[in-house]
Amino acid sequence: MSGRPHRGTLRIRVAGAALGALLALAPLGCTSAEDEFCGRLGDTYQLDELVTSISGLDKPAITRHLTELRELQHEAPAEVHDDLRAVIDALVDVVRVVTDATGPDGATGPIDVEALNARLMAIQEPATRIVSYARTTCGLDVESATT
Repeated sequence: MSGRPHRGTLRIRVAGAALGALLALAPLGCTSAEDEFCGRLGDTYQLDELVTSISGLDKPAITRHLTELRELQHEAPAEVHDDLRAVIDALVDVVRVVTDATGPDGATGPIDVEALNARLMAIQEPATRIVSYARTTCGLDVESATT
């Protein structure tokens, strides 16, 4: 036998190298739902773009940003889903009252301001739990980043 590896051994080495390369790349190709949510939370919950749209009274952009928040809520893990829904529901209604923009679900009717005020008083705890989740699970400081 010469110094060349046997054909079967060469195939095993090539297959092993290919498998190693695939395993090294695997984390880049898929992430957990929690990781995806955390990434979206960091991008969407900041509200800077929504505030800019409100300042410019850009109603289509306002509706688009409210829709992004609603989509974030739909993707939220169970432990913060209801909290996120409470905060986003209140935020959507506040923005609609102030700007008369269409809601993410197409709503255009009047908002009961007294009921909205009561909901705003009740969202402190849910908002605090979202900030805590973002900090402990996602490593995000969404509290200081929001406008």
